[in-house]
Amino acid sequence: GAAEIARWGRDGLKRTKYWGISTQPHTDDYDTTVAKVRDILTRSVEDNLTEDPSQLLVMLSGGADSSAVAGLAADALARSQSGSLRSFTIEFRSSEFRADVMRSTHDTPFAEEVAAHIGADHTTVELETGDILDPLVRVGMLKSKDFPTRQYDMDTAQYLTVQRAAQEGCKVVFAGYGGDKYFQGATWFTHRDLVLSGTFPWVALAQKHGAANGFGTGLFNADALAALDFPTYYRDVYATGVAEVEYLPEEDEWQRHMRRVAYLMNTRFGIDAGSYSAAGLQLRTPINHPELVQYAYNIPNEMHNRRGIEKGILRAAVADLLPESVLNRHRSASPVSHHPDYPAGLQRAMKAVLADPAAPVRQIMDLEAAGAVAASLERLTKDRMARADVELMLQLNMWLDHYRVRLAL
Repeated sequence: GAAEIARWGRDGLKRTKYWGISTQPHTDDYDTTVAKVRDILTRSVEDNLTEDPSQLLVMLSGGADSSAVAGLAADALARSQSGSLRSFTIEFRSSEFRADVMRSTHDTPFAEEVAAHIGADHTTVELETGDILDPLVRVGMLKSKDFPTRQYDMDTAQYLTVQRAAQEGCKVVFAGYGGDKYFQGATWFTHRDLVLSGTFPWVALAQKHGAANGFGTGLFNADALAALDFPTYYRDVYATGVAEVEYLPEEDEWQRHMRRVAYLMNTRFGIDAGSYSAAGLQLRTPINHPELVQYAYNIPNEMHNRRGIEKGILRAAVADLLPESVLNRHRSASPVSHHPDYPAGLQRAMKAVLADPAAPVRQIMDLEAAGAVAASLERLTKDRMARADVELMLQLNMWLDHYRVRLAL
């Protein structure tokens, strides 16, 4: 688990480690820990500010991570009298918010409250469901990521918002990525069965909801599943990952399990900046500061959860900058569309693939299962797992076609 430089030359490939996290005793008390997190974060935000605030934008969801970054950025600009902060929030117009397993509360009211509290110049970017179904947007989204996504509506909403930011003259975008990883906020830190699953907890979460081979894999045919052999792959890469973990002698079994999850999150869960770079923007994530990553990795689990809410240390570190409601808001994933046009669009697209004998994804798709899903608009409307299966197949089909990929199974 390290940051590496890879060099290819006449002598072949050489990889050099230039940084990595290490296991060390945490000797600071709670108050000192909170103060140190605040100090590192403040320095990181200040170091990443642009000289011209009009070129800077914060993606603000109203959650702890993005709000912490926004609050610190607004505070730094105010102290230096450099101008006001701009912030954007994603919203789906004509689509009412619905709570689900990943989303507990609606972003927009919290984001607007944070923006008003810190004095940010705030914009709610309203998207229509038709925007993300546009064929040109589909191609642009694919090129920006360069790989298929199983969360097309969620990822594309971000892609379109980033495009809007670029159109308005922004050059640098701040985001709260990293809070879930380093401050134990992700779902797999907070559910005991996932921590103890014996595999990657994000894989265990998918399996818990019926996706035996992982999220989005439900429409692969038997030959593809046999060739890919997901269970063996997951087992092998998990074993490789946990073998790298170093423990403290005094850690009990639960603490060792939590350290494994923290290590895997730190080293196997990346951040995709493709949509930002495709728009000509630079993504900056102040929480991903090397000093903070190392420090947070060794904060004990019980200290992280002392406030009775995930990411308690991070919340405490910025408590003076944010509204109480946001400090007590539980984690909620990025918004998705609940408009009936979206599942209807997926249905049309899947039926078109099934009707096209030249569609490349047919080689690896269970045509009978795909036909059954495509025949049920109700299932595509209500079942997020089925929707992810369809989204991945549609994305794979476009990826295989666009890059002229030939499959050998």
